[in-house]
Amino acid sequence: MKTPDQLRWAQAKQQGIYKFIGIRGILLFTVPVFIMETILTYTMDVENIFTGIYLLKASIIWILCGVLYGLFQWSRLKKRASKDDQIEQDKKLSKKAYNAKYGKKKKVKS
Repeated sequence: MKTPDQLRWAQAKQQGIYKFIGIRGILLFTVPVFIMETILTYTMDVENIFTGIYLLKASIIWILCGVLYGLFQWSRLKKRASKDDQIEQDKKLSKKAYNAKYGKKKKVKS
């Protein structure tokens, strides 16, 4: 049985890294944060907020942040899914193979 992380990873892998970063990083992270940051800056009476150069700088910075966030999410999901795969494979090992791989656990006398 597949874990939720494995199912999410299969879906993300099918999407591809660029689409994953575009949706999760830029669309779902960058756009809301950029809008909130612009509104908050506007309410603090910052002058020249709606000039072209300010919006260009802010959008470039937030898009780069979104790409980095998407890459982080991609690698995190991949790592968690591979960890779950390893756990499933270890469960299928025989007792002898498990002991050969991890060594016998010593019993502690109490």
